[in-house]
Amino acid sequence: MIWVLIMYIGQGLKDVIRWPRPSSPPVVRLEEKWALEYGMPSTHAMVGGAVPFSFLFYTIFRYEYPVMLGVVVCVVWCLLVCGSRLYLGMHTVLDIIGGLALAAVLMVVLVPFIDSLDRFLLTSVTSPLSVLVTSVFMIVFYPDAGHWTPARGDTVVILGVGAGVSWGSWLNYQLGIIRGPPMPPPYKIIWPTYEMAGLTLLRTCIGILIVVATRAVLKSFSYIVACYLLKLDPKDVGNRRNLTVEMSSKFVTYSAVAFNITYLSPTVFRFLNIERVTMFTEV
Repeated sequence: MIWVLIMYIGQGLKDVIRWPRPSSPPVVRLEEKWALEYGMPSTHAMVGGAVPFSFLFYTIFRYEYPVMLGVVVCVVWCLLVCGSRLYLGMHTVLDIIGGLALAAVLMVVLVPFIDSLDRFLLTSVTSPLSVLVTSVFMIVFYPDAGHWTPARGDTVVILGVGAGVSWGSWLNYQLGIIRGPPMPPPYKIIWPTYEMAGLTLLRTCIGILIVVATRAVLKSFSYIVACYLLKLDPKDVGNRRNLTVEMSSKFVTYSAVAFNITYLSPTVFRFLNIERVTMFTEV
């Protein structure tokens, strides 16, 4: 949830501020597609700071591990992400600093409410509809960049993933699959055995097949349906950049992918008796 909110705010601010990426030359850009986006703030820097440190915050009293080791890992992670954006020529130092500062402010605001929001999303009967309405609202009122960029489409993908995870988790909870842990924290970290590592690899392979199949089917199907509803020719490649077609197709596709990762894949693992039994108690 933190990832979704941080990314949405960061992406939206890019299209409000409209601060160009570093000029090339003198900068040598190693990524061309995202050069069309604006640069301030760096959403990679925002996520590179917010994700590891929120992970640290939510696990520090739940699992037994050296706190300083966790802090070091978070700092190194953040530095590597930020450094990679400078190396690729996609951001200035000011973009990075702006992204980190904004992420820090948003973390202070968002973190205290995440547990309550998570509880609502899991337990409320209105959760699925609330997520759908909120997602559509956020897509419709996303700031206009003035010209086509990948930013809006990427943001819809992020919202779709967030919605799919929310719906899958809600269904798991309603069916009694998600349940509380048998004892209070803190817990010792269970290091994987060879058998656990092998099952992890097997689950990964099956999960990737489900994800690839879902994306392949729904990407084409949702595009054709969107074109049909808008009375557009699906064979016209230019319609792929039609705002309504692109947004609806991406939201449907990636919400389904995330739903299948959260609900369908674990159901398949359970059927095959290769499920990681502690997965749904780690909440």
